[in-house]
Amino acid sequence: MTFVDGQLPKVERRSVPVQLAFRFGTGAGANAYLGNGWANPEPGFVWGVGHESELTLPIGGAALLDLEILPHLAKATLPFQDLTVVVDGQELGCYRLDQPQQIVSLSLSATRSKYRKIVLRHPGARSPRDHAETTDYRLLAVALVRATAFLTNEAWEAAANETLVPPESMLIDGAATADSFREMGEGFTRVFLLERAQLRPDNRVLDIGSGNGQKARVLTRHLSAQGSYEGIDIVAPAVA
Repeated sequence: MTFVDGQLPKVERRSVPVQLAFRFGTGAGANAYLGNGWANPEPGFVWGVGHESELTLPIGGAALLDLEILPHLAKATLPFQDLTVVVDGQELGCYRLDQPQQIVSLSLSATRSKYRKIVLRHPGARSPRDHAETTDYRLLAVALVRATAFLTNEAWEAAANETLVPPESMLIDGAATADSFREMGEGFTRVFLLERAQLRPDNRVLDIGSGNGQKARVLTRHLSAQGSYEGIDIVAPAVA
């Protein structure tokens, strides 16, 4: 793996067991992190349109970030897509994508900010109409399937307070603000699950009516690898 800036720390995957996965596409919660330069989400992915696409992810600490990408290719007329990734104004890598599905890996150094602005520059955007019988005039280059951040334990502790809080427009279960979401989840989990029910780190939790994760967020800090959490809810957008 080669990086443009040799000063960036290399984060080995085996030393960062905590993962944050951001999935994109129809109904996916991570669509809220998309900025300029994206088409309407489709099942399982979202197309970057034009020559530049932006997203902002809640990752503050040092991390290895994998971007799962589907490049727009055509065997005879469009054999590859060039992609440059810029994070917080710093160019981290240039890639030539020539396979139907590829992973772009980035090493992120720690930052004081709770969020990372990621810009994908894709100068080879072309309309599908250039090489196929279609009415799709959009300039397409790369589609984003998911972003997965592998965090150090220290970075996880620093980021979890914000990372697992949904956008305020998606809050339910009586919470109207990010602060109330945190307070309600922390209070219920501490009083009813940890103190009264004596929930152990290795217990298995089934949360019926899990909403958008008030308790799940808190339990990420309590349950061990031997424990588990499963939540179900009839409100699909909340689960996503």
